[in-house]
Amino acid sequence: MEVIILKKEFNKYLDRFEIVAKVKSDKEQPKLKELREAILKAAKEEGEPIILLQRYVYGGKYVKVLARIYKNKDTIEKIEPEFVIKKNYGGEATAEKTA
Repeated sequence: MEVIILKKEFNKYLDRFEIVAKVKSDKEQPKLKELREAILKAAKEEGEPIILLQRYVYGGKYVKVLARIYKNKDTIEKIEPEFVIKKNYGGEATAEKTA
């Protein structure tokens, strides 16, 4: 899987990186977890990535991705809506929050 970062900006007000990337894959469509790990590695940042949008190009071998990288999960829970957290992390974040 090859990741090309098209745009990377730091949003100082929300303390996160906002990334637009193009991910090429020769195999099947990559899973959300694989996309998060690949984007985090390509961006050369540390933190918790959130995938907001992934657009598969019909007939193409790539995905266009809109992602955000936060420093920690506490910031994610304060800013992102609950459905986005569930989409990316399943029950992980909500289980930790209630515990």
